[in-house]
Amino acid sequence: MIKNGAEKIKVDNFNQTGDSILIQMPVFESYFRVAKKEKGFEGVWVKNGSVKNSLLPFTAKPGNKKFGVPAKAAFNISGRWAVKFAGNKNGAISVGEFVQKGDILTGTFLNATGDYRYLEGTVKKDSLYLSAFDGGHAFLFTAKIENNKTISNGVFYSGATYKEAWSAVKDATAKVPAESVAMFVKPGEESLHFSFKNLDGNTVSITDDKFKNKVVIIQLM
Repeated sequence: MIKNGAEKIKVDNFNQTGDSILIQMPVFESYFRVAKKEKGFEGVWVKNGSVKNSLLPFTAKPGNKKFGVPAKAAFNISGRWAVKFAGNKNGAISVGEFVQKGDILTGTFLNATGDYRYLEGTVKKDSLYLSAFDGGHAFLFTAKIENNKTISNGVFYSGATYKEAWSAVKDATAKVPAESVAMFVKPGEESLHFSFKNLDGNTVSITDDKFKNKVVIIQLM
């Protein structure tokens, strides 16, 4: 079972040979290649890609303190935050939503393309740590909490290689700007137009009568 905050993912595809275990993740094309050690496990997480596979070494030990020994939180950052990621070249903000109970922290970051899923972690003194893993994504956020309204020196890690700076200020009215939304029709267009062949070889168009006056959800994958 993988647990990220309120999210629980059942993992039950295991194959063992000697002291080695292959754990296939559900939904996503990734797996763990694991060896049993005296005090836990170590191995590599392999995420299949269209061009090449991504490998991330890992170790695992019994217990639920993934960020080490707890320390009393100096601040409570529950609430809504306006977040700036260094990689966002157009300057549009993202939105952080955090819930802190004692030193336990949960939440996520919202942006134009979605969110960073169920994040869970801790606040240790003046530092925050949030992470999530679901088989397709491996996220880690760290930062320094200056006070109840300012977060600085943030670093976002994704997978084996990606790293990005971030900072935030508390803002109950923060929202993702509409103009930064990734999906939109071109200026002068009123709706989306396209046609395609279905599995029976018949042409289906978004302008077909059966879709008129109805909400149509299109998923591109």
